Amino acid sequence: MPTYVPSDTPTETHTDGYVRQNCNKKNEDPLGTVRRSDVLHMPWGHTKADIEEYQRDPAAFFSSHGGRYAKACVDFPEGSLVLVPNGKKGLIVKFKSGVKLGVISSLCIAVYPRACGHVNVCGGRRCSICDESIQEVFSPLDTQKLCAYLKAGLILEPFWSIYREIEIVGEADYNGVDGRSMAGQDSVGTWPRYWKLRD
Repeated sequence: MPTYVPSDTPTETHTDGYVRQNCNKKNEDPLGTVRRSDVLHMPWGHTKADIEEYQRDPAAFFSSHGGRYAKACVDFPEGSLVLVPNGKKGLIVKFKSGVKLGVISSLCIAVYPRACGHVNVCGGRRCSICDESIQEVFSPLDTQKLCAYLKAGLILEPFWSIYREIEIVGEADYNGVDGRSMAGQDSVGTWPRYWKLRD
């Protein structure tokens, strides 16, 4: 897979923005998740309640706190290249589809049983009990983690999401610079950047 580094001069390869994939700061392998699934989930649009709210009224969902991040991701035209940052490395990916809704089968959520009564992790107004109960977002193919969480009495839930299909163009190496200092602190953002192949 080609590896790209930042370029100070215009090149053929340029990203229009960035989209983080560390849901709830509980995914230990966000880049591996992208590689396994070929999809990007919309930050703050990754519960069944979020999907239902989006289906009822996209404008109202987008005007909510988390919805503005999902809207930024939806607004990238098909064919756009974006950076998926993680620490000092990342992936450059191309959007291949419009918005899709449903369960991303390459992820599941391990949660402690909750006293709030929700059937699944709740979105919308972000129930604090739901958020606090999430232990990890991980691959359901990881049988060691599955067994460990089930033995500990945790519940495994599907990972619902507003998402887009992508094609991985290459890896990104920021030359030792942390991605947050380069791209910014938000979950999603516009961030025009040129990239060249590493020598």
